[in-house]
Amino acid sequence: CGSRIGWVHHNVDAPNGTGACSALGGADGEFPHVCGPACDPGRCDLSRTSVEAVEAMAASVVSELDYLLTGGRLDPRNRALIEAEYFRYAARRDVDPEPAHWRALRQIQPLFALTPEFHITNKLMDSLSSTPEIRDPPVVELTDNPDPVSGYKAVVYLFLNGAMDSFNALVPISNCIPDDLHQQYQDVRTDVAIKTGDFSATEIEVPQGTQPCTKFALHPSLGIIKNLYDHGEAAAIANIGPLVDPITKDDYDAQIKLVPPSLFAHNTQQRVTQTVHAQDSTAGGVLGRIGDALNAQESEKVGE
Repeated sequence: CGSRIGWVHHNVDAPNGTGACSALGGADGEFPHVCGPACDPGRCDLSRTSVEAVEAMAASVVSELDYLLTGGRLDPRNRALIEAEYFRYAARRDVDPEPAHWRALRQIQPLFALTPEFHITNKLMDSLSSTPEIRDPPVVELTDNPDPVSGYKAVVYLFLNGAMDSFNALVPISNCIPDDLHQQYQDVRTDVAIKTGDFSATEIEVPQGTQPCTKFALHPSLGIIKNLYDHGEAAAIANIGPLVDPITKDDYDAQIKLVPPSLFAHNTQQRVTQTVHAQDSTAGGVLGRIGDALNAQESEKVGE
């Protein structure tokens, strides 16, 4: 009932004051669809003036916390949810305004920590409605005999921490030999398989005989990657992952080969991917080891 009091007291047809609770509660109430029999007398007979004051306080408190905790980037939808939660605890007839305020404040602070805006520095975007801009990669022309590169060099390494449904990222479509891999994809993925028609903008054709199929497709959301692929700036490498020894499914079932630790555990496999040394749980990161090797070579040259 508490979450709907604002609606009731802003509805010109709804009763005000003590009449609100009897109207809202019970199957015979005038508005049983709003609260039903769970109507809380501690909230329902608040005056319209009190309700509007709590609503104004909710907006003020959430705005201040937004400035302090999320840099003024709180999404309107999240703001509305947090304000409603503040109202739920602060709009009480049976509790003095000040204690009710502090209780409501304690309730909404953890909600800020759960919002994406608390964990990121960019503006929150709705991935379902936003459309990323697809831009052509820059054209870099090199001479036949470029000058040797000297001075500072950098390796840019992007590790997308998390998990991805790889079987929906690169999908076999047609002309697959010797098996119908697209039908296998449909049979195995069942209700999470992407419909063939949704791949029209991300289909990739390859020469006959170079791959198991002549047509693949990227996930419909990977249009930018498809554009990079068309320009020769991106490639897909399938069937890769942590490995100690070459192994088959029969080898794995018979437990006769070494395997990476805690297979199928995302956190462990991410660490193994970062070390590229699955058989050593204490191995350092691969980029650090590359840097050590390069520095050692440079030291040898200086020594010579």
